[in-house]
Amino acid sequence: MALHDPPRRAQARTLEGSDSQARLRKLQKRFKTSSRGLGRGRRPRPAPRPAHRPALRLGLTLTLLFAMVGAWVLLDPVPAARVVPSERISGMPTRVIDGDTFDFGPLRVRLESVDAPEMSTPHGEPARRHLASLIAAGGPIRCEDTGARTYDRIVAHCVTAQGRDLEAAMVEDGWARDIPRFSHGRHLWRQLRATVARRGMHAG
Repeated sequence: MALHDPPRRAQARTLEGSDSQARLRKLQKRFKTSSRGLGRGRRPRPAPRPAHRPALRLGLTLTLLFAMVGAWVLLDPVPAARVVPSERISGMPTRVIDGDTFDFGPLRVRLESVDAPEMSTPHGEPARRHLASLIAAGGPIRCEDTGARTYDRIVAHCVTAQGRDLEAAMVEDGWARDIPRFSHGRHLWRQLRATVARRGMHAG
């Protein structure tokens, strides 16, 4: 029996070697399969972006407002000439002409830094009535002559007896627009609020 041991041992070693190689090939095959599976895995979907509609709407409104301001600066609706300011005018106007002009007897006064719709437009009469209601509710008004004249009208800054600024009130209520050239932009935020809230002539 001892004479046959070496060949058997050699055969056993050969079988063990072939088994090891088979196991190694199986492991390599499994590793390749798992690697391919990982490569073909689904990527996580990106989170949906939040909607920014309110911010977009506000941005468009601001863009439109500044475009309108630029147009009003270039197309000056109040060509005014400077003269020496006269005394202050006070009392109750005798007649309201439109949304930014009224009479004190023979004197015609125009509000300084706003522009109301013309009477020939659909918003002209409502703007005139609104200015008349502000004057009637505020009592006697005081107007300070700025020294400017436009079409023989005294350009003035006017407030009611309670101290309410007529220009600011007309813009804030949506019945006049700011003229940045003369107001230096002090009514712009009032106009923006009136536009966003769709007050007065901005409702249509």
